[in-house]
Amino acid sequence: ATIIATCVTPTGAGLWKTLILLTFGSKNASIMKMTQEVLPVQFSEFFGIWVPAFIIALLALFSMIGGEWKKRGHQFILLAFVFWMMLKNRRFAGFLGLIGLLYLPQWIAFISQEAVSARQKAAQYGMGGLFVVLLILAPFWSYQYYKGNQVMFMTDFLQFREKKTFHPYNGVAFLKQHKPKGKLYNLFDVGGFIHWKLPTRKVFIDGRTNILFKEKFFYTHYAKHRGQKTLPKHLDTLGVSMAILPHRMPMTSLLYNDSNWVPVAYDDKQALFLKRGEGNDALIEKYGYRILRIDTNARRVIALWSQLRRQQPGKFHWLCNEVTRSVRQSTYKSRRLFWLLRVCKKIHSEILPLHPSTTPLTSPRTAPPTTQHTSSPTTQPKKPASSQPTPSSR
Repeated sequence: ATIIATCVTPTGAGLWKTLILLTFGSKNASIMKMTQEVLPVQFSEFFGIWVPAFIIALLALFSMIGGEWKKRGHQFILLAFVFWMMLKNRRFAGFLGLIGLLYLPQWIAFISQEAVSARQKAAQYGMGGLFVVLLILAPFWSYQYYKGNQVMFMTDFLQFREKKTFHPYNGVAFLKQHKPKGKLYNLFDVGGFIHWKLPTRKVFIDGRTNILFKEKFFYTHYAKHRGQKTLPKHLDTLGVSMAILPHRMPMTSLLYNDSNWVPVAYDDKQALFLKRGEGNDALIEKYGYRILRIDTNARRVIALWSQLRRQQPGKFHWLCNEVTRSVRQSTYKSRRLFWLLRVCKKIHSEILPLHPSTTPLTSPRTAPPTTQHTSSPTTQPKKPASSQPTPSSR
């Protein structure tokens, strides 16, 4: 009955289609498995938003332990199957809740009846305790959802604190404030977040793509070019004028080294790029970064910046001023940007340049607004012979 009830709705039909594809295999199953939505649930998530699903599974288990296997055994088997599928695919958490609501009257009746054995009495006490936990947490969860604290790929306790180190907060804030012109390119992992924060702006791809479009669209326009050297040319073909990409991906380096693409906002893991000649040149002139390029390798950053301090102190001060500006202009105070600022100050105080420079190192609190930054290709200092940082740069 549950399967029939869910299949008659478009959402339910789409979810069961995903179940069949992931269970029995399909030509696009490998593509779907690489997306964020169908990644397995982590154990730590059971202590967050998955608490209700976990409690529902325990309710079915206690009902079975209470000596009603013949009457309730099928409930536990069905819940266990859906619970297992939820571990494979986050989308099936809703089905577990739906089945729990269908069985709720029977569980209440089981708790209210007189126990005939110690095992049944223990099961009743266990189920009663779980119901109390649900009654306590339900108002809190309802209030958090009412306030708009939706949860996306979190592992924090109770799951109602946004994981700002993952999502492009500063990039989205830049888009919301300055409203650059043109089409946006983004990866699948952050498409839902961008749509949540900017519901009026069209995203390139998100969790709806697999349902709304055919498999060929997903492969041709996303999976085929994700992380490949063909991405810049593909963006030109699509007419894209802005892109939000993570620092670690090889295709991000292609945009860093392309004079037509300029970073204008940074986060812990993401950067927002604008393309020249698409009506956003004024924003690029004012907010574009010329030499600041986020590197995820801390040891390499310290080694290269130490060498830059010794050999080109003027450029080092310019780089540190770019970091200071990025910290000052950030909506969300990125931990990586603050770390880069500390690196600047530490290297500035501990390493002497071969050619002294009088350029002062500005403070993020006192620095005046900077509007003189151009946006030529990223300039990187030459890597030293050894990839390990020198003793003076540690």
